[in-house]
Amino acid sequence: MSASLSTHVLDVERGRPARGVRVELWQDELVTAAETDGDGRIGELASGLEPGVYRLLFPLLVSSYSCTTYRGS
Repeated sequence: MSASLSTHVLDVERGRPARGVRVELWQDELVTAAETDGDGRIGELASGLEPGVYRLLFPLLVSSYSCTTYRGS
């Protein structure tokens, strides 16, 4: 069974999507990379992924009021 991966990055300090954030997907080596769009999203960072352990890398900036992560469905 293969899967796809998307992501959404928000700038909680400014209360808007985080545009232009580079996101990388790794599995021992770089699988793919992209930048978030104007809505802070990468609709399909990767597709056809096989089961395994992956790392999603991006610059995390902590705001004055929060730092959070969310693991979607």
